[in-house]
Amino acid sequence: LDEFLGFLGTLVCIVLLKYWGRKKTLIMSNCICGFAMLAIAFIDPNNHDVIVTLATIGIIGMYVNQFIKQL
Repeated sequence: LDEFLGFLGTLVCIVLLKYWGRKKTLIMSNCICGFAMLAIAFIDPNNHDVIVTLATIGIIGMYVNQFIKQL
């Protein structure tokens, strides 16, 4: 699953870099990742589906961030 999310994050990054450029993509991926990780703290611990979804969004945001930093 981790490799799939990394691949998905890389594809998202390539598309966003084409349309938004490096700076806006980096700022947006950091904001999305931060929002998703902070939102997990305020979600009911028994609501596993929402927690997994937010964690997945955060991981994709981190992969986008990592891909941009390697450029």
